[in-house]
Amino acid sequence: AQILKDFKDGKGGAIVATFLLVLAGMAFLPVAWAALGRVSAGLSALGDHMARSTALLFVVMLLVGAGAFGALAGADVFGNEKNPSVDLVRFVPQLGFPVVLVAGALSAAVFLVVVSRAGQTASAVPTWFSVLGYVAAVAMLGGVFFVPMLLLPVWVLAGAFVHRP
Repeated sequence: AQILKDFKDGKGGAIVATFLLVLAGMAFLPVAWAALGRVSAGLSALGDHMARSTALLFVVMLLVGAGAFGALAGADVFGNEKNPSVDLVRFVPQLGFPVVLVAGALSAAVFLVVVSRAGQTASAVPTWFSVLGYVAAVAMLGGVFFVPMLLLPVWVLAGAFVHRP
């Protein structure tokens, strides 16, 4: 009964969080592509492919995780599933955590390593930005604990500064 009460009380937050994760994914791609454009001289064909693929994979994992986090709340608010079972409420949103914090974090880590190495090789970015990328990538290995994932937005904000026209 407490699980269903918590679900009913937290529906709005789950829906807002879902939209924010989708927006975060959409905001990541322009920064990722700008970073790739900036460091392209240091990328091999394989490196370019790996960086683009892992950036896209990270965003896909973010979107799929967002869907898992908000599916039941959205079905309750916008659809006609007004009383999901307690088992669904307990387990469906939990699917989002391994998708975002394992698959998404590892994808982001590979992207950060490739871009940091290419930027360092081509001397296309400041040393501090390459180091930040390496530190964030290593932190992503512990992304399952969520807190290390906070370094990715730090890298994105720094990237927006470094890669500005």
